[in-house]
Amino acid sequence: MKGKIICLVIVSIVGLGLIVLSGFSIGQEEVTIGLLGPMTGTAAQAGNNMRDAVALGIEEVNESNRLPGITLRMVVVDDEGNPTVSKNGNMRLVYKEKTIVVIGAVHSSCTLANMEVTKEAGVPQITPISTSPEITQKGNKWIFRTAATDAIQAENIVKIALEKLGKKRLAVIHPLSDYGIDATKVLVDISTKLGYPPVAVESFNPDDKDFSSQLLKIKGKNADTLIIWSLYEPAALIAKQVAQMGLQIQLMGGGGLTNSKYVELGGEATNGTIMCQTYHPSSKEPHIVSFTEKFKEKYGRNPDPNAAQSYDAIMIVVAALEKVGVDDKSKIRDAIASTLNFNGVTGIISFDDTGDAPRDMKVIQIRNGEYELF
Repeated sequence: MKGKIICLVIVSIVGLGLIVLSGFSIGQEEVTIGLLGPMTGTAAQAGNNMRDAVALGIEEVNESNRLPGITLRMVVVDDEGNPTVSKNGNMRLVYKEKTIVVIGAVHSSCTLANMEVTKEAGVPQITPISTSPEITQKGNKWIFRTAATDAIQAENIVKIALEKLGKKRLAVIHPLSDYGIDATKVLVDISTKLGYPPVAVESFNPDDKDFSSQLLKIKGKNADTLIIWSLYEPAALIAKQVAQMGLQIQLMGGGGLTNSKYVELGGEATNGTIMCQTYHPSSKEPHIVSFTEKFKEKYGRNPDPNAAQSYDAIMIVVAALEKVGVDDKSKIRDAIASTLNFNGVTGIISFDDTGDAPRDMKVIQIRNGEYELF
């Protein structure tokens, strides 16, 4: 009977999509950090990387007693990449779990939906992965971002294609989502200003598997570069279908392609793809080497930029808590907003008035199945 009860409790927790990770010690005040993102579904690896990096940061802080008298506890909610589920999940974190800070989400559409919850409740939120420029253009003072926006990534990609690679005939393919549409606007604007508007702009539904129609149109326009602005799963399918059609074209893209699943799913077809990001594990800077080695030792894989941006997010939160304590969320918000020249694993981070943190980007190319500095 006791065994059945235990099983029912476990099933109930799993059914709620709720995971609690803690290093609680007797005599310590336990403080909750909420984490929200896709732990299941097509973007699960991005969500898992976010969770694992934040868990690593919390473990380091608790073990080092960096916040004397405080033990950080992380509560994870699976939003399944669904905006409605994400908004409801954030309500659970804020009102039931009493989180003092929320980290998440992955999909821009989810963050755009769920950040209204933290705004209304007066709880600071940092998204380490969502990249839509719209997130920080709504005047929401409670939202911050450690990822580079689509606007920054898109501008870098276009300039690399035109100015470094000498390409002239760009094509863009993107999903009909906030992530794809917002970035494509920037891609078109920047390339047009530089004198080379895209010769083709094609879109697809997020669940599509066949891109032959769009690729035939791009082939017909004699494009020399295809910028894929998508999450890793459709991007890998596109790369494979480009190879199957025999298209001789330079593949480029945004942060969605930096996830190792892009290479795993796309195989040799992904070789040569160029992208921009905030982090690369080859860095020799001691604090970056330390993060990379600890993450790899704990999880058996190299961290990707999403993990690195998530680690920076939790460490910025910890720095804020060191300054103002854990009791006043408004003061925590102000301390996060005042972040200046934070030496993160993704570069020097200073939040601007919108909550973004512009910084230099690294150019990465896939060679022989490995992400290497270009």
